[in-house]
Amino acid sequence: PLIAEVNSHLPAQAGESSLRGRLAAAIEGRVLRRADAVGAVTSTLRDRLITRYGLAPECVHVIPNGTVLPNCSRDSVLATRRSRGVPDDTFLIGYFGSLQRYQGVDRLMQMLTQLPRGRYRLWIGGTGEAERELKRDCRRLGIEAEVDWLGALNEDAVSDHAAACQVLTAPYDVGFVHRNGGDPLKALAALAIDRPLLATRLAVLDYVEPDRGELIPREDSESWADAVGRWRGRWLHAG
Repeated sequence: PLIAEVNSHLPAQAGESSLRGRLAAAIEGRVLRRADAVGAVTSTLRDRLITRYGLAPECVHVIPNGTVLPNCSRDSVLATRRSRGVPDDTFLIGYFGSLQRYQGVDRLMQMLTQLPRGRYRLWIGGTGEAERELKRDCRRLGIEAEVDWLGALNEDAVSDHAAACQVLTAPYDVGFVHRNGGDPLKALAALAIDRPLLATRLAVLDYVEPDRGELIPREDSESWADAVGRWRGRWLHAG
């Protein structure tokens, strides 16, 4: 039997009206119509696949994302920070994922320009099509000293670096996530590592409790700067 797993809607990622998007739709539809069973990570994605490709509803199942619980000690966390030259009293913000425009990494860099200098550091782990443009934006904004580009990291290294941060981020573009229909895996990973998550407010993230993070209703950098400032205050208060 042929079993297909779908984590996101490929035509939405490629651009629905582009040649790449039309090819993605043709290939995805051909594969899924031949499959004996299809697993989709959200009910929204399941419904979209059924409607678009005419799949039998009884053959398309919702199988939510999961993650592995890492094992990071306090000593390893401190060692990771110090190996990157981050002082213990610096509030470290982490982003780990692909570098595409719809991921909203540019919003994090704009956010840094609105925070007091010398108190914050941003780790960006990952690679992608927007990397060169994002690095150019970083230089233009004058925040090179506050941003570390970590490049591609394996799974263990992502866990080590994420655990070394005070907060983790998922600054998604709302429109893209709605079109894509997927389930942001960064959220589960942040909660598994037991770090607060700051994310764009999305219906698929309504399980994030107030003591585990914050869903930010607006996509502007000022709202993100305010949220990061609040979490730094909680961090300082907790000692």
